[in-house]
Amino acid sequence: MFFLYKIDFYFYSFKIYYDNRNLHLFKNTFDFKMSLSKPMCPICLNEPFLPVSWNNIKEKMVRGRPIYLEKCPAANKNPICLTCVRDYLNSQEGDRAQCPSRCCYGYKGLDLYQTYGFVLRTKKEYAEDCMWTLLDSYGVLNKQCNRCEHICETLEETLNHLRKDCLKRKIPCGCCKSLVPFDEIDVHKLSCEFARFKIL
Repeated sequence: MFFLYKIDFYFYSFKIYYDNRNLHLFKNTFDFKMSLSKPMCPICLNEPFLPVSWNNIKEKMVRGRPIYLEKCPAANKNPICLTCVRDYLNSQEGDRAQCPSRCCYGYKGLDLYQTYGFVLRTKKEYAEDCMWTLLDSYGVLNKQCNRCEHICETLEETLNHLRKDCLKRKIPCGCCKSLVPFDEIDVHKLSCEFARFKIL
């Protein structure tokens, strides 16, 4: 009975819009409802660029492998930008970290990259390439970089943007270990006498 009532409600709601020739308002309402369903990064509060999940590691890692971990439920619903999660982890001191949504608290990976994305990947592999490929196949992958605002055209360009092309990508200094934006390397070399960078 409730199901039939719900159908009638939506039917008459649409009929009112159509009869009043108020299709423009209907479209705006529909777009607004669709925007509410989009995921939002809990750090930058924007649609995630290269979204990743959070690994809540319950026990210290042995030989580079987590003994027990859970995927953060909040990050499953609202994934984190790849760029945001790296900056967030670098700001956390000690061997434990709280997820950006403040619902999980666990150990960091022996390498920071193990705290997000697919935990058993190697350091050179993409964090969530399977999920990104799936999102791209449905046409819902956000391809606009949240650092330099560049809009990538293809999936391949999107995957490699942060590694090779983004002028705002952060690269660790081999001397002082600080993360320096690519376009500020020359400025950093003036203050860090033995600065050295590994650039792809």
